Amino acid sequence: ALTNVYDPSGSVVIHGEKDGKYVPMSATEAKDLVGCTVKYEYVDLEKNVQTGMFGKITKVGEYDPDSTDLQEVKLTITHVGVQDYVLDLLGTVSEVVKRFFGCDFSQDTQTVTAYIKLEKEEEGSFKLDTADKSQVYRISSSTQIPQFLKGNVQIKYRNGAIKQYDVVGQTDAVITTKGLLSTYYRVVNWGTVRVKFNVAGRTIEKYASIQKPNKFTFSASDYSVNIGDACYITSRVSLRAVYVDVVDGVEKETSTSITLSLDDFYINGTSLAQDSNDWGHHASYGIDTLVFYRSNDYVVQVVKNEFRSEPFILKVTDKAYVETEFALNVKNELPLSETQDTTISVTGDVVNSLHGEGEDKDHTLKISIYDVATGKSASEDCIKELSVGANVLEPATSANGSKVYSVFLPNLIKSGVAFKLSLSFANVGKYRVTVQIDSETVYKAEITVTARA
Repeated sequence: ALTNVYDPSGSVVIHGEKDGKYVPMSATEAKDLVGCTVKYEYVDLEKNVQTGMFGKITKVGEYDPDSTDLQEVKLTITHVGVQDYVLDLLGTVSEVVKRFFGCDFSQDTQTVTAYIKLEKEEEGSFKLDTADKSQVYRISSSTQIPQFLKGNVQIKYRNGAIKQYDVVGQTDAVITTKGLLSTYYRVVNWGTVRVKFNVAGRTIEKYASIQKPNKFTFSASDYSVNIGDACYITSRVSLRAVYVDVVDGVEKETSTSITLSLDDFYINGTSLAQDSNDWGHHASYGIDTLVFYRSNDYVVQVVKNEFRSEPFILKVTDKAYVETEFALNVKNELPLSETQDTTISVTGDVVNSLHGEGEDKDHTLKISIYDVATGKSASEDCIKELSVGANVLEPATSANGSKVYSVFLPNLIKSGVAFKLSLSFANVGKYRVTVQIDSETVYKAEITVTARA
């Protein structure tokens, strides 16, 4: 059974009493039920009464808007079994839970029964009291609701009942940040601001005056971000509003930080809140995140009403990947000496010496064999076969007397990739054998080849 219904600001708009007597609501007010928060109780399978449950109304069943009798209405709600403040964070919290724990309690819906009594409003009785229009406010940041957002509603019904409750208005001049323990209200604009009160099926506009600061202080640090990474540019600048008051003939300055959003940042006249060919927005943990698609040194300016900041640089670079490096764990070494025309092999496993990033790809493997005495290459004649993994490789090119191969190697090698180099020397002499993967030398040895007996 429904006990209370709250509007989005947390004010009780319907109160249910255990004896079945309910404070009435008008048909106009009933239009606002979707999006409201409900507090309800239910009886579980063990016949225990569960109380203190909260949920958001997502659908309202059929009801007769012209009836003044107590009537039953089915409400579809999305609920959570935690404290009611979590409902204010429902989108973000559910996104994190879904991502890390594989469940999504924001999709846990239930139909509950509400008993509402619609009553006709007494004509002309609706009243919304708000702050004094002559009051001038300032840019501020507080857990207290700004006075110009506060309202008090009074409705009188034809049956003589009077309902009175508080409401909170909405305006672009205030950024509301909801946390687990507190909600912060940050006044971020100045001039004449419009405040909307959505209440009792009505949208009512009021206006408030925010004093322009006497001056501003601004600082920005040059910021670098990789293509595709989340860009938190709003945290890299500081804009403060400074008010100057004269107290007993002495000037006193009061400084307050102005919370900035992407709407306040511009590149070539385009707000970072808008998508462009160079940047866009991706959802991350339920939060809209700015990312860049192209590298550049972007000139950024903060624009807030008539305030224009000094330009500063946002450097967007191609992502710097850590390249994978490889080593060769040799199992069968090249012998110190061997007779000519004998086939010998170097065997082992190719492994990671450094795990890298990015895509798996082909790597360059180079075999170099030189006569130590003459400095001449012997690679062409001495290499009989090279295999990596299950593949026998064919040289792609010859470069400066070396044989160059292309071999596919993953960034992460778990158990080693088999390596086998088979050689045979036709001429006597001393030879130096070098194996390189990309630019790293992974094996080097010398062998003396003697004449066959």
